[in-house]
Amino acid sequence: IEKDEKLEKIRQLGFGTKNVETLPEGYVVEGDILLTKELLNKVNAPRNGKTDQYHTNMLVSLPSSGIRTIAISLGPDFPAAYSNGLNEAINRYNTVGLRLVFTRVTSSANINIVTGSLLRPDGTRALGRASFPSNGNPGNQITIDLLAFNGSTDVNFIVSVLAHEIGHT
Repeated sequence: IEKDEKLEKIRQLGFGTKNVETLPEGYVVEGDILLTKELLNKVNAPRNGKTDQYHTNMLVSLPSSGIRTIAISLGPDFPAAYSNGLNEAINRYNTVGLRLVFTRVTSSANINIVTGSLLRPDGTRALGRASFPSNGNPGNQITIDLLAFNGSTDVNFIVSVLAHEIGHT
């Protein structure tokens, strides 16, 4: 996609077009949202530019009756505080009473949390980045930049970041 066309599609989807980062799998917008090239071509309700909240049609589909279970795994390179943080983030989602139930697994996950460098072009680091749902399924990856946490093992902070990124997926 040409640069101007790419930015226009991002804008039409309701996302900011400032500091868009191009990756082989797609485009990072607003610092932590990965829009794959496939998702960029989908029609979406525009975002209300007056608030930080927005509506998207890129959602996880639910069964007509019952609940849907989403399995999440945490890669092996994380300190123990991240394991505890993920358990708590899952617990918080599950206590809300959604028709989505999250469970922790070691393999065959719907959402995989991995470590990676999220160095931005301006030299700062993003804490995390997540992919959006596609075709009714959750985004399949959350990347966490451990260097951005500066060695912090504050579980409440980790829970907040993980829950935020899970929300994107």
